[in-house]
Amino acid sequence: MNRYKCIGILDAQIAKRWHIEGATHRPILVYDDRIEHVREKHMVDFQSEKNIINSYYNLSKVVKNPDETFYNPSTNILEFYKKKENLFVTMKVIPGRIINVKTWYPPTKRKIHYRRKRMNYYRRKKVLKR
Repeated sequence: MNRYKCIGILDAQIAKRWHIEGATHRPILVYDDRIEHVREKHMVDFQSEKNIINSYYNLSKVVKNPDETFYNPSTNILEFYKKKENLFVTMKVIPGRIINVKTWYPPTKRKIHYRRKRMNYYRRKKVLKR
């Protein structure tokens, strides 16, 4: 059985901004098996096991007070970014259910730029409102 920890709840303002109000105040959980996923997929990004574990303990900081959030309505993926920790936390949002962290990693400047550009595209196409 997978163990998990709750790293926060989805803030009402963030849910309203991305039109996912059905997920408001839902717990955000990270299951222990995600640590192994991050080791396998993002070791090069983190450069060490220690950095992965340290970032795991900082996930709640990112979720509680993100500098930026990004949402992809076609995949229901919500991402939180915290500049100080240089950390993206990616989660799957299904309204009415708990929110599961899929991964976390230190993004490149290019990745952040791409996310901002994608959000502007969605707004222009009226997929997301301002």
